[in-house]
Amino acid sequence: MPRSPSELLEPSRAPGPPHRRQKSAPRRLGRTARVLNGLLTLLLVAMLAVGGLFYFVRVVFDRPGPLDHSTVIVIPKGWGLNEISGRLESEGIISDRRVFMASVYWFSAGKKLKAGEYEVRKSASMRQVLDTLVEGKSILYKVSVPEGLTSYQIADILKNDPTNADRIRPAYEAMVSVLTQAGSAMYEQAAASNATIAAKPIPSSGEHLPVVGLGSWITFNVGNDPRARDACAEVVRAFFALGGRLIDSSPMYGSSQPVIGHALARLGRPGALFSAEKVWTSDAAGGPAQVEASRAHWGVPRFDLLQVHNLLAWEQHLPRLLAMKAEGRVRYVGITTSEGRRHGEIERVMRTQPIDFVQVTYNPADREVEQRILPLAAERRIAVLANRPFREGALLRSLQRHALPGWAAELGCDGWAQAVLKFIVSHPAVTCAIPATSQVAHVVQNLGAARGPMPDAALRARIAADVAARA
Repeated sequence: MPRSPSELLEPSRAPGPPHRRQKSAPRRLGRTARVLNGLLTLLLVAMLAVGGLFYFVRVVFDRPGPLDHSTVIVIPKGWGLNEISGRLESEGIISDRRVFMASVYWFSAGKKLKAGEYEVRKSASMRQVLDTLVEGKSILYKVSVPEGLTSYQIADILKNDPTNADRIRPAYEAMVSVLTQAGSAMYEQAAASNATIAAKPIPSSGEHLPVVGLGSWITFNVGNDPRARDACAEVVRAFFALGGRLIDSSPMYGSSQPVIGHALARLGRPGALFSAEKVWTSDAAGGPAQVEASRAHWGVPRFDLLQVHNLLAWEQHLPRLLAMKAEGRVRYVGITTSEGRRHGEIERVMRTQPIDFVQVTYNPADREVEQRILPLAAERRIAVLANRPFREGALLRSLQRHALPGWAAELGCDGWAQAVLKFIVSHPAVTCAIPATSQVAHVVQNLGAARGPMPDAALRARIAADVAARA
């Protein structure tokens, strides 16, 4: 306490600093709070990232696409999202397959994408492309099909339509696939039935052969393509299942011989096989080696029939073949020609040589052999093989533009192919026709011509006239 007023006014010591409240230590967050704080931060960052990505995808998804012209794209049946998006990107319809795939997942549209053939407009956005594939509105084509054609003939029209050749091919391939599957079921059913296949005797021996065989010119020349070789094997399987026996080939036919060998190996070397081969070389000394090479390709112990192809060097080859027959190394010997060539020489060989077979071109449009060669074959007891029954398909393509005449129903024909074959094999001198094909469905149809009623002489004349008017 000041002792006087002056001491109060003038203190002897300075007052101390004013008292300050002491700050308390900061509180520390608990462990749970820190974890929650971190999670909220990560969630916020993730939301920002997802939002940014979604915005980016939406912008890319909805903006005009890179396509600078309208185009058509085919999405095959069975394709998944990865294949579809890859096709769209490779053809320049979308700019980024990853964005397209992400959008499909976002809209849960993966199972809604439909196979088909679609038109995509110029600059179409990914959204528009996706909508097109989900809606599944494929392009429709108009093709005129004459009344009365079989499904096989319709498939051929689709294949050969000149106005839509590229665009219509997927439809053709799909139809052929269905027909092939149906054909497989058909030949299995036919093989299990009691239907009898027509057969004729080989005049020189009496051995019977079914009247429809199998050629291999062009159709079996598929090289080393494994799928094509297996497809040919299925043709051979169907052929035997339906009662066929004679298969014809030649060294001239490219890879046909090893393809036949591949088929026979897959089928366990069917015992019903009647193997018909040819020697085709101007080098007379090279004939035996060529025959042995052909035998190795087929994988058979010996050929049933060896023929001099197109009479090439026949004066040298034929004596050797006849000697092989005498030794038991081949069962039958013959000669061949095609497309009406060298008929005079064919006749001379038929009259002077002890051959068992002659092979010539014969069908309702190529009938020259009816005048001399077929009567001579009957007289000399020579079996006749008819090649080029369809003119390599050209005859059928001409005929299929027309409906089948009424007589076809009388014969049980399901198409022009059966009508043509029934005309050929119903000639008394013809032993076997050898149409070539690479399709199971056509084998079913061809072998069908060997069953059921055959035309008599009067109906054969009508068939020839109708074919001549349409071919």
